[in-house]
Amino acid sequence: MIDRLEGVVVDFGLTDEQEMLRATARDFVRDVRPAEKAKEWDEQGIVPAGLFEGMADMGWFSPPFSECGGWGRWRAA
Repeated sequence: MIDRLEGVVVDFGLTDEQEMLRATARDFVRDVRPAEKAKEWDEQGIVPAGLFEGMADMGWFSPPFSECGGWGRWRAA
């Protein structure tokens, strides 16, 4: 049986941290992959040289778990 939750308000908006990440991603993509070239590059299968390097520099390939070598940068010896 499903209980009904009447009067419950759920905020589906982004947190300040999520908004900052979204803005960072938008700015990064705009700088690395300008809109006027995006369609041409997509059709030709071109990936800009700085795309993956830039994403790695921002830590986007690291999981947010320090024991996995993520943001905490822990590494096994």
